[in-house]
Amino acid sequence: MPLFVLDAAWAAAVYASTVPRQWVPVTGSAILIAGLPWAVSAHNRPLIPLSGDPVSVLTSDRSSQYFVTQPALLSAFQDAATVIASSGCHDVGSMGMETS
Repeated sequence: MPLFVLDAAWAAAVYASTVPRQWVPVTGSAILIAGLPWAVSAHNRPLIPLSGDPVSVLTSDRSSQYFVTQPALLSAFQDAATVIASSGCHDVGSMGMETS
């Protein structure tokens, strides 16, 4: 992904220097409009749900958005949050083991 982003500037410079000047904003606008459906309706966290699913990042709560790809972990997260909140502790950290 980083190489794609770096190459995009180079590709835009080459494109702007090789096509007629009036085509540059037209092409840029067409690319922007073509990308809007993917930007607003991402599969995991859609801004505007287009597939009939009523869930949107604008209407769902934050904790459920964390577990969109693994909803089975939501209850464990809520149980851990309840235990921590009831303990009165204000500084909480996490120690995990990395598995390969």
